[in-house]
Amino acid sequence: MRKIYSLLAMMVLALGIPAVAQESIQNYVEGFDNLDTSNHEFAPKGWGHIVDNYSDWYGGEDYYVEYSNPETGGQDGGAYLSIGSQQLGSGWDTETVDDLLVTPAVSGNVSLYVKLEKMGGSIKFYTCTKQGNSFTKGAEYSVTLPELSETEWTQVTLPSVPEGTYLGIRGENVGIDNFTADNATIVLRRELTIENVTLVSDDEIDADESGNVTLTFTVKIANTGEVDFNPGDENYSVSIVNYSQDNAVVGTQAIDFPLAAGATSDEFEVSAVMAVTENVRDRYDVMENIGGTTGFGGWVEVFPYESDFFLSFKDEAEVLEPGTEVQFGLSQTDVTKGFRLRNNSGGAPATITDIALPEGFSSKITDESGAEKTLPVVIPAHDELELSVTMLSAVPGSKSGDMVIKAEGYKDFVFPVSGQIVDPSKLYVNFEDNKFPVGTYVEGSSWSISDFPAEAGLESNRYCAENGLSSDEMDKLILPKVHVASGETMVFSAARRSNSSVVKVYYSSDRSDWHLVRSLSADSEAAEEDLLPDTKVGTASYDSYAFKQYTIDKIPEGDWYIAFESGYARIDDIMGYTLLEIPAADLVVDCKFPETATVNYDYKVALGIQNIGNPIEEGQLTAKFYLENNVVKEVPVPAMATGESAAVDVVYTPRKAGQYNIKVTIEGLDCTFSAENQITVAQETPVANVQVGTSTTDSQNTPLCLNYKNSETETIYTKDLIGLPAGTMIQKIIFRGYNTRETHTTHVSAWIENTADGVFAGAPETSYSVPVDEMTQVYDGDYTFELKGESDNMADMLVFELEEPFEYTGENLRVVVRSSADSFKMIYFDADNNVGDASIMRRTDNGVLAEQSWSLQSEMPVMTLQVEKELTVLSGKVVSSKDQSAIEGAQVKLVSGNVEYSGVTDGEGEYSIGVYQDTKEYTVIAEKEGYFRYEGQISFPEGSTTKNISMDVATGFRLVSANVPATAMVNHAYTATVVIENGVEKAPGSYTAELYVGGEVVASDNEATLATSKNHTFTFSYTPHSDGTFPAYVKLTSSYGTTQTEEVQLVIAKESAEAIVQVGEVVEVTDDAGPIESFRRFSRGEMIYTKDLIGLAEGSKIVSLQFKGYLSSKSTNIALR
Repeated sequence: MRKIYSLLAMMVLALGIPAVAQESIQNYVEGFDNLDTSNHEFAPKGWGHIVDNYSDWYGGEDYYVEYSNPETGGQDGGAYLSIGSQQLGSGWDTETVDDLLVTPAVSGNVSLYVKLEKMGGSIKFYTCTKQGNSFTKGAEYSVTLPELSETEWTQVTLPSVPEGTYLGIRGENVGIDNFTADNATIVLRRELTIENVTLVSDDEIDADESGNVTLTFTVKIANTGEVDFNPGDENYSVSIVNYSQDNAVVGTQAIDFPLAAGATSDEFEVSAVMAVTENVRDRYDVMENIGGTTGFGGWVEVFPYESDFFLSFKDEAEVLEPGTEVQFGLSQTDVTKGFRLRNNSGGAPATITDIALPEGFSSKITDESGAEKTLPVVIPAHDELELSVTMLSAVPGSKSGDMVIKAEGYKDFVFPVSGQIVDPSKLYVNFEDNKFPVGTYVEGSSWSISDFPAEAGLESNRYCAENGLSSDEMDKLILPKVHVASGETMVFSAARRSNSSVVKVYYSSDRSDWHLVRSLSADSEAAEEDLLPDTKVGTASYDSYAFKQYTIDKIPEGDWYIAFESGYARIDDIMGYTLLEIPAADLVVDCKFPETATVNYDYKVALGIQNIGNPIEEGQLTAKFYLENNVVKEVPVPAMATGESAAVDVVYTPRKAGQYNIKVTIEGLDCTFSAENQITVAQETPVANVQVGTSTTDSQNTPLCLNYKNSETETIYTKDLIGLPAGTMIQKIIFRGYNTRETHTTHVSAWIENTADGVFAGAPETSYSVPVDEMTQVYDGDYTFELKGESDNMADMLVFELEEPFEYTGENLRVVVRSSADSFKMIYFDADNNVGDASIMRRTDNGVLAEQSWSLQSEMPVMTLQVEKELTVLSGKVVSSKDQSAIEGAQVKLVSGNVEYSGVTDGEGEYSIGVYQDTKEYTVIAEKEGYFRYEGQISFPEGSTTKNISMDVATGFRLVSANVPATAMVNHAYTATVVIENGVEKAPGSYTAELYVGGEVVASDNEATLATSKNHTFTFSYTPHSDGTFPAYVKLTSSYGTTQTEEVQLVIAKESAEAIVQVGEVVEVTDDAGPIESFRRFSRGEMIYTKDLIGLAEGSKIVSLQFKGYLSSKSTNIALR
């Protein structure tokens, strides 16, 4: 913050350490009498103190060496100084410190008396150096110590101490007395102490019309040094300083009276004038300028001479920012919200001239006495008025609009207001519309709307919510966020469906951290109030039990989500609390980051988005991919109705190997979703992944049956499925799949061999066993199947990295895989059910695996082989078409979809580019400043190849793209667009760009400046007035030549009219009178529209039929005929 200070008395004096008075004493004695050791920094007169301490951050306490000054017991029977332990702390948290008392500068023979106060007590001496008023510990001073006693005082002598030596005394659990020195130099201190400071001026001060305030304090000071002070002495003054701004000096005032050593002054007044340009509250202290010590003055808030009008809610201090929507909620009676029209920080009055409200709202302004005010109204400085805004129950229905408050000197304060006068119940969920409420999140698929109440014949009740899972695996039904007022309750009805039914009620602020508030059970051991009744109702169905109402009264005040977690139970008629506004984007997002990433391969982050809030329109939300905080990909989120889900893949193709921090967000409508990850992008390698088999299904039986503790499979992959040449080296074997339960570890063994054996004619005998000792073992060890993959997004589930590549001979391949574990898990693998005789399997939990029968499998496990190959290289030379000279520095790039490779030509115009993915067809792009961009196509059916490129010198135009439509209509606008790359810069009028139709120019453009080597888009529009077929093209001409698009045959049709005609009037919206009934699996509708309703002339052509409606649940696909 910036403040402008004016000094009342004088400019601030620079602080410095003044010259000190000193005296030299022969036969110096310090008896340690009358010392005050309560201050950790105490020292006898003329001494110093190096204070050391231990701060226990864990316990939050500071420890210091303990000193005391007993009045008796010294060497001469009088006072002495007792020094405690230098081992500080408590328990295990201790530390040894070096706390030293520092003598004056001494010389000659020095001595003192020492007495042990505890066994192990000690005393050491150090040389110290002085800088200013502080000391620094130096090396230990060598002393021959006599044997110290706990009962007697022992004299310790330091002979022939050099002149000017400051001795640091480190005592520990000892007493010391009668320190003597042949010579000592005592420094007389110049010291002032602020004894008292009192703020005389107000702690809240308005600036006068000149923009200034005056700060005034009364001050009392004491001369705590050893030198008298007189007016005019250097730095004999006090300053008012701003503590909050690093003690910035506001003003300095000389002291105009003498003050003897040890004396204390009377109170005297200190003032300073300060300019104020902003409202700020700072602490101001008074500082004496001898030593720079300060005394607390007071906190003062200053206000510029201007008003500071703003609005807040009545019971809140925060500013209500313009644009903040004020919700009046749902109510049957008047709803009044209180606001404060505030000028609390204003140093001048504020005037409110008008308050405008939408229809259905009223307002009233009152002062603190309740007296009503009329507009215009003045709010005095540092005052406020109360504004009451009422949503009137006399005007039913939804109400919304802007509350606009006008104040002199301010922009309009605009606050959207909305509400609805409805039934007095706040939250009432009865499922009678056969839907979950908007804003409800339903975990899993076990919750559904049931017509059990109707089937059971329950009065005025058709639907409820029910859960179909057991109590071992429960999903939550999470209601929209509600506000719970203090002491407010909620009621709901629940019913069991079996003797193991459970209902649990939770609350959470974020739908993640849940707090259990009540648990109901069908267990007979449950408390009576928490027991789900076992009374049967209605039908004779086994799960037809009566509802009972329960109360929730222990949810604290606040905004919460309420969740019902159920195991085979029903809930209904949830009432209570206030339903909060559904967020603009209320999403539940499942984000899946792939585990691996490779240069030039798509890295796809899969977002499963469920919209549980209000409908979202296309374009309102965007999924963004951040690479090291830079957006590298944006994907629009599709429109989603309430309850609808969308799968959005955010795909980024890395171009460089390395480790990166990534983040995926959904932005727009104040959406806060964000997920972070770290990926390692691997460099491409010249290998190929060959999939053996077609992914048509999944299997829990092959290549392993992990649903049993022990399993074994054998699969024959025929050479026609493998499709690899003899001599191919296999590096890795991959079986893809998914595991959605939990991680599972088992012992896995696997073998592979080339074989002439064919597929199986049937299941072999139990005694059949492959001699794996003659095969190549590719794995033998524990293997953990991670929790990953899904049925529609399988992951690498079982991977064998071969230590040595396996050579494929061109025959069939036999693969044998075995597993052995103490437990079992359901894990699925990718399979091909078009091949039903390639794989056999056997399994057991507790039996001997070799004794189990084989079974022929109806599907073959799909296997991916990673095989070695040489790197394909594209090389060639880039030359100028003008003179065939080499072009140095041209960038040559290969692009195929998301795959890119590039290189730069050398001085000979030559380039060489490694192509790892050589099965694709690539666009070859060559670019060099001064030349037109080159584009061509290339593929690598024979591997490495050569491509020489000739580039045109960039002068005229190069056609990049053209859109010259082949159809048009009379009296309707026709538009053609052409994108060109320009050569040298062309000024307006130096070229022509023309659209020809029927040999005539119908539109032209030559007004733009065309920059060098930049693309430019020409758009041509004209309106044809005659039908027929005509040649059409765009021609661009400059002094460098002509460029023309391909000629198209433009068919211009006769003019026709179109209209949308609604047949019938909307008088009711229903779910059983449309062309179909989507609630049923099959439906048929037949409608007769009479000609008087249709109202069209005979011969009118109907091109489409539309039936309007709305869908408030999840989207569905329907086949129409």
